[in-house]
Amino acid sequence: MAHQKKQVFSVLALMTVLVVVAGGALFSAEYLLRHPDLQAQVASLGYVGVVVIATIAGLNVLLPIPAVAFTPIFTAAGLSLVGIILALTIGTLLADFIGYVFGRISRDTLVHKYPKFIARLEHMHKHHRKWLIPIIFLYAAFIPVPNEALIIPLALLGVSWRTMMFPLFLGNLVNQAIYAYGMHTAFRLLF
Repeated sequence: MAHQKKQVFSVLALMTVLVVVAGGALFSAEYLLRHPDLQAQVASLGYVGVVVIATIAGLNVLLPIPAVAFTPIFTAAGLSLVGIILALTIGTLLADFIGYVFGRISRDTLVHKYPKFIARLEHMHKHHRKWLIPIIFLYAAFIPVPNEALIIPLALLGVSWRTMMFPLFLGNLVNQAIYAYGMHTAFRLLF
């Protein structure tokens, strides 16, 4: 029972943090609209800055604060929504690649430390290989959990990055578009 309470508390705490971050981004964007000098500073980061922020946010598995929450700040600075979505997608894909590399590097260690876990993964991969690409796409597009939770186990299994890259890109694109348009619309409706 105590474990369930801890899980519920963790989920509520994470949701609270996400709401605070999203709300803070909305109000910061509104503030930015009234201060052209700050707009210029954020705009100077450009799309490269959005890629960097998305990569860093994508690597943060412990406290996943999506970079897409800052979309209103980027649009208030004059960046186009389509460009923001593409930059967020590229940054997320870079973070996914770093997670993939981590999974490949740690394979030898984990095979010796958790042989049953790896054997279970290998069994699932062997018997459900045809579902790999659709699962990667759907996970990246619609599951609100960091992609590394899927990518690292696939890297442990030896699935090539080339196999994962395209469905991850498309899934990340769909995911970022949904959330970016949502944040952008929320900002326009509220302010």
